[in-house]
Amino acid sequence: MERPRPDMNRVREAMRDHDDRVDDDPVEPSEDDREAAETDDPDAE
Repeated sequence: MERPRPDMNRVREAMRDHDDRVDDDPVEPSEDDREAAETDDPDAE
């Protein structure tokens, strides 16, 4: 069974909303970056 195609207008609107939120938010390190930083800490137990 073929999956229904997404409504591209809704997809584009969601992408714009996401981009607006990302522009408004300060940049936070990703979870992977935080884990890497914790791993690189020489004082870590």
